[in-house]
Amino acid sequence: MAYEVEQKFILKNGDTFFEYLKEHAVEWSQYVEEKDTYFQHPCRDFSRTDEAFRIRERRVEDLLRKSPRKWETFLTYKGPKLDTQVKTREELELPLTGEVDCWVKMLANLGFRRVETVEKVRRKTWYSWQDSSVEISLDEVHPVGNFVELELVVQEKWEVEEAREKILSFAQELGLKEVERRSYLDLILSHSSSIEGRK
Repeated sequence: MAYEVEQKFILKNGDTFFEYLKEHAVEWSQYVEEKDTYFQHPCRDFSRTDEAFRIRERRVEDLLRKSPRKWETFLTYKGPKLDTQVKTREELELPLTGEVDCWVKMLANLGFRRVETVEKVRRKTWYSWQDSSVEISLDEVHPVGNFVELELVVQEKWEVEEAREKILSFAQELGLKEVERRSYLDLILSHSSSIEGRK
């Protein structure tokens, strides 16, 4: 069983963050587009159980090609958070084949309700910190802003605490201070509600 240990930070003034990575000559991956469509279970409320169930569509942007790359599709389940400081949870992900619309229709026929789609552009890099390779994701999430996620994946539950401490110390080194524990889905739903409230 794998445990995803991660923390998300709001990136408003990223001078320290970008300068640190530039000084250490990190190389970013290509831009990746991701579309995450979230679903609600017909018999239990994921907002109460702190679970997530989604279909993720992903493709790498290739500016040298005239035709866009094909989307890859995955079905993902995320269990409840296990930590109050960083986002630690079980994650299961399986690749899907076939048309996304067919999967969405199948889930609808089984009683799952589509909640919202989160669209973002992501770049990644990896940095060795305290003998671990930390995955760094730089996300542009429309329409809620820019964020940095730091992540370690461990295989045993007893490793979670050590991974948590590594992420928090690395964040301090990078000058990342504004923690955002809400998911991108929660942020977008909150943003939509605030717009509706102003109408």
